[in-house]
Amino acid sequence: MARTNTLPYPASPEDVPDDLTAYPRSYVTQEWLLLACLFLFLLLYFTMVIVTGFLTIWLALQVTRWSLLAIVGSMMSGIIFAFLVKGFFKKNAIEKELQLELKESEHPTLFAFIRQVCEETGAEEPRKMFVSADVNAAVITRTSLINLFVPPKKDMLLGLGLVNCLNLSEFKAVVAHEFGHFTQGGFVSAYTNVVQRIIDDLVARRDALDDVTGNPKDINDMYKAMNLISHCFQYAIRVPFDCILYLFRSRWDQATRQREFHADLVAASIAGSDAIVHGLLRTRFGVDTLDFAMKELIKAADNKRYTSDLYYHQHAAADILRNQKKDPQLGKPPKLVGILDGEKVQVFNPNERGQYHPSNYDREENVKARFVAAPMDERTPWILFDSAIDLRERLTYKFYRMAAKVPKGTELTDPRQIQKFIDDEHAETTYDARYEGVYDDRMIDTGDIDELNELIRKEPWTDERLATVYRKLYADVDGRAEARKDISKELDEVQGKAGGQRGRKTKRLIKELEEKLDKCDEWFHSLDRRAYLVFIQMAYRVNNDDYYELINRYRFHMAIQGMYKAARYHQGRSHFFYELCASVQPVAQDDYIELMHVLREARNSLKKVLREARELDMPAMKNFEEGDRLGDFLLSEDLIKQLPESYVNGKWVDKLLRQLDQVRAKSARLHFKSLGGMLRYQEEIAEKFLAK
Repeated sequence: MARTNTLPYPASPEDVPDDLTAYPRSYVTQEWLLLACLFLFLLLYFTMVIVTGFLTIWLALQVTRWSLLAIVGSMMSGIIFAFLVKGFFKKNAIEKELQLELKESEHPTLFAFIRQVCEETGAEEPRKMFVSADVNAAVITRTSLINLFVPPKKDMLLGLGLVNCLNLSEFKAVVAHEFGHFTQGGFVSAYTNVVQRIIDDLVARRDALDDVTGNPKDINDMYKAMNLISHCFQYAIRVPFDCILYLFRSRWDQATRQREFHADLVAASIAGSDAIVHGLLRTRFGVDTLDFAMKELIKAADNKRYTSDLYYHQHAAADILRNQKKDPQLGKPPKLVGILDGEKVQVFNPNERGQYHPSNYDREENVKARFVAAPMDERTPWILFDSAIDLRERLTYKFYRMAAKVPKGTELTDPRQIQKFIDDEHAETTYDARYEGVYDDRMIDTGDIDELNELIRKEPWTDERLATVYRKLYADVDGRAEARKDISKELDEVQGKAGGQRGRKTKRLIKELEEKLDKCDEWFHSLDRRAYLVFIQMAYRVNNDDYYELINRYRFHMAIQGMYKAARYHQGRSHFFYELCASVQPVAQDDYIELMHVLREARNSLKKVLREARELDMPAMKNFEEGDRLGDFLLSEDLIKQLPESYVNGKWVDKLLRQLDQVRAKSARLHFKSLGGMLRYQEEIAEKFLAK
C-alpha cells in the first residue's frame, strides 16, 4: 500500500544496510537446537499425560479387586493427570476492565499508520487493535496447543501512557520493534517463540488451581490434606519439569536477548537508530511519571475529586519529578542538531546491566554499532487519534474504576482543577532546602511534649540564645540525612532478601544495621528536641495565639505520626507472614499459630488507630477543612470483624490487608502534610521573632 501525503508518517532512513536485520548463521543453528530441545520437552510432557491418564482409568477399574490401594492410586494419578492437562484449557482472555478495542472507522489515521509500519517491516497486520492506560506497546499472540500446527493470530496493544511521552518518530520505532519480534527471523525463530509460549502456559504459569491448592486461604484441619497434596504437586511434578527446562534455560535466555537486539534493528531500519534509543529513554521516564500521576490522583480521589484526563497529569508529573531530583534534563534525550550527531552521543549509563533482558545500554550499543541516520519527527503521536480527547477520558474513567473503585456515572472534572489540588499537596510536602533532607521520609521524636513545656516554663532561654541556636540549628547536618537513608535502604534490602530464613550471619548483620540506625537517630532526635524548644519559645515571645497553635500542631502531628507508624508496621508484618505461609507447603502448626497471632494483632491495632482518630480534629491544611474528623477520612468503610478462632479465611485476610493499606496510605499523606505545614509555620514564627 502506498503512503498518502496526508498520513502523518515520519520519513524513513535513506541509507540502510541490506543485511542490517539479518540473523547470523550461528544464531539460526542455535534456534534449531532450541526448537529440538523444546520438542523433546513436549514429547516427555505428552507421554506423562498419556501414562497418568491410562493409570487413572485402569486403577479406577480395579477398585473392586484392590479396594483401598486402587482408590488411592487412582486419586493420585488422576490429580497428576489433572495438573498436567490444565494447561490445555488456559485462555489468554482480554482484560476488559483495563483495555479498550479501537475500530478503524473511529481512528482511520492510526490504522493507516500501523498498516504502513507493517508494510515497511514485512509484518502481518494485527487482527484487532486495543489501547490501555499504561506505558506499553505489544503485539499480543494468544497461543494454545493448536498453534503447534496453525500460526497464532496477533493483536496490537498500545498504552496511551506511551503515546503521551513519545514523539512521532519514537512511536514509529517502538511499534516497529514490537512487529520486529514476529518478522525478519524466519520460520524457525517465529515458531520457536510460539512453542516457548505454549510450554510456559502448560508448566510455568500459575493459575486458579495453583491458587486454590497452594495458598493458605483457609488453613485448618480440613485443608491439611489439600496442602500436603499441593506440596507433593510442587516437588513431584513442577520441580522435575523446571529442572528439565533449566537445562536449556541459558540457550532460551540467549535467544531471547538476541531477539530483543534484532527487534531494535528492525525499528532502526525504518525509523533510525536515534528514534529507538530516545524512545527507550522516554519510555522509562514515562513509566515513572505515569505511576507518580496515578498515585497523586488516588490521593485526590480520597477527597472526591476526579480528573477527566489522566495524561494531563503525566506531563505535570514530569516537572515535579525533575524538581525533586534537581535535574531539569531528567528523562529528556540529548538535543541533536544533525541527523548524524546521535552516533557519538551516549544516552545510557554503561553500568546498566540486564540478566535475561538486555539493558538499555547494551541495546544502545547494539543499535548504534551500524548507525542508521534518520530525521526526527517531533510531532506528538496523538495526531494519529481522530478523537483523542474522548479516548483519554474513557481510559481515565477505566483507571478510576479499577484503582479507586469509583461508582459508575462518577463525574470527572477539568484536569487543571485537579492539578491545582496536586500542586497544593506538594507545596505542603516540599521542605525548605536549608533542612538538607533531615525531614524526608523520617518520623520526628521530640520526647515528651509536656516535659519540654515544663522545662521551658522553669528555665526559659534568652532572646539572644534563641536567635543563636536558631541560626545554628541545621548547621551540622552535613550529609547525615543521606547517611541515614543509605543505612535504612541497606537494612531493608537485607531483610527483604533474607525473608523468613535468617541464619546467624544475617541476624548479626541486621542487628548491626539496626544499631547503626539507632545511633544515627539519636542525633536526629536531639535535633527534634532543640527545634521544639526554639520555636515554642519564639512563639511564646511573639503572641499567645501562635504559642498555643504550634503546641496543638505538634500534638496532632505526633498523634498522626503514631497512627502512620502503627499502620505501616502491621501492614508490612501481616504481608510478610501471610506470604511466608503461602510459599511453604504444608504450613507448620507453629507458623500457622504465629500467622493467626500477627493478623489478630494487626486488626486490634487498626481498631485502636481508628478509635484514637475519632477523637482528633484536623488543623488547617491544604485540601482539608479545619475541624474535619480524622477517623472519617482514614477508613471509608466499617472496620473488618475479628478473625475467626479456628481458621484463617483468605477473603478476610485480603480485606484486612486492604484496610491496613488504606489507613497507612492516608495517614502517610497526612503525616507529611502536617510536618510540612508545621515546618513552614515555625519559619513564619521565627521571622516574626527576629523582626522584633
